[in-house]
Amino acid sequence: MRQADRVGSQLECNVYVLASGSDPQVAALLSLLVSASSELEDVFLCSSVKVVDSEAEIESAEQFKAKCRLAMRPSDAPIDVKLVLTPAKGHKCPRCWKYTCEVDAAETQLCQRCVRATNLWSVTDLAQSLINEKA
Repeated sequence: MRQADRVGSQLECNVYVLASGSDPQVAALLSLLVSASSELEDVFLCSSVKVVDSEAEIESAEQFKAKCRLAMRPSDAPIDVKLVLTPAKGHKCPRCWKYTCEVDAAETQLCQRCVRATNLWSVTDLAQSLINEKA
């Protein structure tokens, strides 16, 4: 998507993970991916990661698709997984730069992830905190 000038950075993307099959190994892998989705955002360096059952759950017409093979352990047989990248929706958080619908259009509010991390709600609160810290 970056090469096609659809996005300027990886943080402007959402990643959807699709794996099909009723195999218990697939179910275990999907469960692990769901529980680690916020960590996967950092691994993929994107705004969000969602595990979905079908492409019908993906909300964007503009998509880039890729396939990869994942295994929970080196001894496990790899599972085919499809990754679908879409442009992120919403606005950029001024602290972490991830795109989310929680941030206002003026990009003065922090996303919920940053609110939890800092106990601050806005850029103004963040700036005041830094000023107070230096004083």
